Amino acid sequence: MAFIMEPVLTINFIFCMIILVMGYLGFRKLESPLLLYIGIAFGLFGVSHLAQLAGYPSGAVALIIIRIIAYLLVIFGIFSDNKKVIEPESQRFNKSDFRVAGFLQTPACKFCWGILKEIFRAHFTE
Repeated sequence: MAFIMEPVLTINFIFCMIILVMGYLGFRKLESPLLLYIGIAFGLFGVSHLAQLAGYPSGAVALIIIRIIAYLLVIFGIFSDNKKVIEPESQRFNKSDFRVAGFLQTPACKFCWGILKEIFRAHFTE
């Protein structure tokens, strides 16, 4: 197969490989799996671009599957990273720990206070 010199695909492939390397190096330095997942996903996108440069049509089933796997890997990485942001149950506030600032009790803030109470209701149930 002869390589097709498509400038957009070539640039996309180069950037995908840079992101793959940066994701791996960032993972080794910061030990953040999200960086590794994103790096691997862009590596898969790079494989897709390289296959297109080699002459495979962009609608080939194998390339579509590779792209789907890459997108799912990014989604999984972001989802798993967001789960770590949510505080464990043991670190949530108790009712006795929460002190309401005086300005939240003013009539102008009653609406905001009601919204805050609804948002944080799960944190205060025992």
